[in-house]
Amino acid sequence: MCCPVRAHLLALTLLAGCQQAPAGSLPSDMAATSQGADWSGADPITAACARLYAARAGYEARCFGGPYSQPPYEEGAVASCAGIATARGSQIVVADLDACAAAIEAGECWGFGTWPRCVSYRGLLWGYPDPARRGTGKGGDRCFASLQCQSGYCDAQLACGLCRVPRQVGESCDGANDVCTPISVCEAGVCTLSGKKRGAMCTTHGVECQSTLYCKAEMGFGTCQPKSLVGDPCGGANPPCNDGLTCQSGRCAVPESRPTLPVGASCQSTDRCAGYCVAGVCSPPKYGVLEHEHCEFARYCRNDFECSKGTCEVPMVVQRGGSCEFGGSPRCAAGLYCPCLPGGQCAGPKVCADLPALGEPCGPLGACALGSRCWLVSPQAGMRGVCTRLGQLGDPCPCANELWCAKGRCVPYGDTVCS
Repeated sequence: MCCPVRAHLLALTLLAGCQQAPAGSLPSDMAATSQGADWSGADPITAACARLYAARAGYEARCFGGPYSQPPYEEGAVASCAGIATARGSQIVVADLDACAAAIEAGECWGFGTWPRCVSYRGLLWGYPDPARRGTGKGGDRCFASLQCQSGYCDAQLACGLCRVPRQVGESCDGANDVCTPISVCEAGVCTLSGKKRGAMCTTHGVECQSTLYCKAEMGFGTCQPKSLVGDPCGGANPPCNDGLTCQSGRCAVPESRPTLPVGASCQSTDRCAGYCVAGVCSPPKYGVLEHEHCEFARYCRNDFECSKGTCEVPMVVQRGGSCEFGGSPRCAAGLYCPCLPGGQCAGPKVCADLPALGEPCGPLGACALGSRCWLVSPQAGMRGVCTRLGQLGDPCPCANELWCAKGRCVPYGDTVCS
């Protein structure tokens, strides 16, 4: 299964504190697996991380490639993968890394920023291919990734936190490392639904009551009261139905159970598909559709094409100095942008211009040239910031997406995060 995930994602040295994998070597046909770097002679974990990087880079080129995207930073990605795999509590082995790479290579193009469960939204190693696998970290041990913990839950991601034991509504939460699920809070040693309780004052301007209650209000103010259960009246002035129920003929009822049709099955628009019903067939959403291929509902062109009259085609582009609209078509050529905000407010002439280069003020919405990031945003600078180079291994922060900033320098993810 895929999990949502958003954004693209130094000489290789694992910092002190990272556990080293045993030394080893690769067969010659596996030595150079990624763009430019030679990983011959690398230890088995690092070599497997290089293969995982190659799978990721190939996937991004296949699904999101073109002049509008930037490839991930290879040395940083491999170093962080090795640091995560060998971190305290991690049980990641070479077979896990290869299984993750195989899942990426075998998969269709998922939505932008979406990966198999073993990879995070930044494209970094982030879990076991088998969801039943766990780390060895006990409750209260420091962590930065859930794969380190026996419970499968670290209360911080991409930062230093603690292994915690998640508890459900109604369960005891009086353990030192217990944590209630996001919809609940710990009260009197028991996980209780978050939100205001029955009879508490509320307004209709937000979701304030517990999920089994609603705000019964007049003139915008009222109290939290129970939602209707199965068989209770609903609709009109009656309470809404409880979660999971529907209002049918004025009564709350359990919705009719309909089977989910598998991909490839014949379907009608009213059927429930594992995906979408497209042209009478249950189909998964397809991303990364290429030139001249059909684009329609749930079929999305790769980002260097656009859907035109039902097929993905090379888009018309506006060159430097040509008039433009934010998010409009035709788009500005690669390396250019329209310096405007939604609604038409512009930072200059309404024409395609070079993306701000290193050291220049950021454009609207933090626009900067590829390889840089809008940094040092401040009210004094009109919230614009400065386009700053993304640091590589050992460089000053800010860092490439694949790296962690520690004491002002860019380092791989690993035990350093919690040192």
